[in-house]
Amino acid sequence: MSHARYDWWGYCKGMIKRYPMLAAEREALKDPNMIADYSGQPRGGSPGNPTAQGACRTLSGIKEREYQAVADAITITARKRDGKERLVLVDMMFWARSHTLEGVARELHVSYATARRWHSDFVRTVGRQFGLLD
Repeated sequence: MSHARYDWWGYCKGMIKRYPMLAAEREALKDPNMIADYSGQPRGGSPGNPTAQGACRTLSGIKEREYQAVADAITITARKRDGKERLVLVDMMFWARSHTLEGVARELHVSYATARRWHSDFVRTVGRQFGLLD
């Protein structure tokens, strides 16, 4: 049985795969600069409170939107009755990249159809959170 191909599908899967990198990048932006200034020179134009400066930094516009779409999808999925298993599927397929859909189904002791449905639901949730779907 043939299915229609959607342009947003690959983009959403890419967002999911980039999520750990974006999360690490986002955390790195919030870390204050812990290097002491030994120059003896006045600070000039730099802000006075590096902790406050770190708390205000965020990713660029599209990266922040992608990060937030996946983070929201994770929150929504975690609230489902079988959310923990669904997130294990996402982790194994997209972030660890250690299993295929069939391998994840065997590992989680669910049918291939169930694993495929969970996979599709997560990708669609990301798309909805990003604003690609109604």
